Amino acid sequence: MAWLSVDPLSRFVRSAMIIGCWLAGIAPALAQISPGDLSRYHVSLEGMSNCVQCHEERMEISGNKCLSCHTEIQSVRNARRGLHFKSAGEACTSCHKEHLGRNARITQFDESSFDHHRADFALAGKHAEVKCVQCHALKNIKDPNIIALAAKRPSTHLGLDRSCLSCHSDWHHGTLPRCEQCHSAESWTTLTGFSHASTKFPLDGKHSSVVCERCHEELKQKAPGKPPARLRPGGIVFNGKSFADCVPCHTSPHTNRLAKTACALCHTADGWTIRTKFDHARTVFPLTGKHVQVVCEKCHAGFTARVAGVTVQFETKSFSDCSPCHRSPHAPTFSKQFCSTCHAASDWKKTLSNKFDHAMTLFPLRDRHTAVKCEQCHQVNKKRVMKPSADCIACHPDVHRGAFVERYGSACTRCHTERGFVPSTYTAASHNKSKFHLRGAHGATPCRVCHQRGKELVFRFADHTCSSCHADRHQRRFDKYMAGKNCDACHSVESWEVRSFDHGATGFALQGKHANAACNSCHQKTAQGETVLLTTKGSACASCHADAHAGQFAVNGATECARCHLPRSWNQLFFKHDVQSSFPLTGAHRTVDCRGCHHPEEQQGKRFIRYKPLSARCEACHQGGTKQ
Repeated sequence: MAWLSVDPLSRFVRSAMIIGCWLAGIAPALAQISPGDLSRYHVSLEGMSNCVQCHEERMEISGNKCLSCHTEIQSVRNARRGLHFKSAGEACTSCHKEHLGRNARITQFDESSFDHHRADFALAGKHAEVKCVQCHALKNIKDPNIIALAAKRPSTHLGLDRSCLSCHSDWHHGTLPRCEQCHSAESWTTLTGFSHASTKFPLDGKHSSVVCERCHEELKQKAPGKPPARLRPGGIVFNGKSFADCVPCHTSPHTNRLAKTACALCHTADGWTIRTKFDHARTVFPLTGKHVQVVCEKCHAGFTARVAGVTVQFETKSFSDCSPCHRSPHAPTFSKQFCSTCHAASDWKKTLSNKFDHAMTLFPLRDRHTAVKCEQCHQVNKKRVMKPSADCIACHPDVHRGAFVERYGSACTRCHTERGFVPSTYTAASHNKSKFHLRGAHGATPCRVCHQRGKELVFRFADHTCSSCHADRHQRRFDKYMAGKNCDACHSVESWEVRSFDHGATGFALQGKHANAACNSCHQKTAQGETVLLTTKGSACASCHADAHAGQFAVNGATECARCHLPRSWNQLFFKHDVQSSFPLTGAHRTVDCRGCHHPEEQQGKRFIRYKPLSARCEACHQGGTKQ
């Protein structure tokens, strides 16, 4: 042991070298036993003496040893739910890996591709769109074991309850049992599973269109006695309502008058204004006639805030008269009379014919007056008048414009009756007592033809000549022949036709066919078709008759028909062929009809018979011999 005798410094150096060699030899041995560093969550199990905490003798990983530490997983399996229960037959190492380093993740799975159905909570609807951390958050964990675990390891997917309230606030503050009874994961606002018919208050009528919040009030603060957890302001309470009557939701406009009367006695859920159930006949005032059609607010006070302009008071001790609701337009004339004496509830504007007798008044109604509406006589300037004047002009306008007032006053009955204004009792015999006797057609002429000027009636005339009524259709061209005479010099009162006119006085005596011709065949009417012109363009035939010969016999542009024709007949000629033509008729020519030589022609659209000029040569008419 020579080395032991070395001085102390030498011994220290030698000891340090021996320890270094030992450490250099043990490091490879440890590396051969452990595959790598444990994660920071298992760092307390580092070292060869702790391997058996997780590994069996042959280095296998035992699930039982995992559960001996991870009691929270064992509690989940004992509850027979969740991923760890459904995957109990699988090794823990299928998802969890160790010895990957201090900062490595133990749980090895992809959140984006994880089948959530394996965790007993399949993601459907809106849940499929939510990020994992929105549900798997510490605030949503209720299990105390998982809460304790999360204190050491904040990130965990354990500890959530499958109930909606584990993540969602209770908007209804404990008033409803399970969210999925009404809501689905597809949409929170769509109530797919809820039917109000299954409640104690089935919705019918107008109730079916009311939004929930109108009846189920919004909770402004946490309900008394309710746990504070997840009670959210703004939620809606769905129970606690009394449905025995309507007042929990509706305010009665009847104040205290009908406080003990159920609303359903008069109203229905089909509409507040529909009162099909109420029977007014059960009251002291049964509704009849027009009263049946009147809206309640018109008679019943207390609705003035809802119905504009209703000021009538309905409360009265007696319904024996109408004055509590109706204002009498007859005051003070009939102030002591009951309205029902003349009127009925069926129609205010019609009086009761079996009760009111106008004959009892100073003006009995007869004939046409019986059909006249009351207000036509009993109303002046839109105001009712109970005692109008009995004078006709008080109601009827004077169509005669005072023409008879000076002589007869306002006695309309002198010519008219109550059977009707027309026909008048003023007859033709009465008219013959005036300055103008009705003769001939005048006796059959309606009065207005003479007595109406525009829109006015005229009954007194300063001039009684024909021209005062009849227009001069001759435009005064006959005045020179009528000095000191009237229309009746030619016309009669029986007819407008000319009776005794001497046409010879005009210098053109009517002979032959002219005597039978109608006046207007020569004396043409104007464009208006009324005025008869007494003068013509001349006395020559061409003034009235067209030249049928197309100017063949014209002299200086005029054709004198009388050279060949007579007024007795157009076809009667006194034409002398031997004298008046250059071709005397001799021999067989005398027996030939005119049309044998003179043939029809047409020029410029006009057809006529050719008389001249014609050739006198035989071959002009005869071809192939005289027999032709």
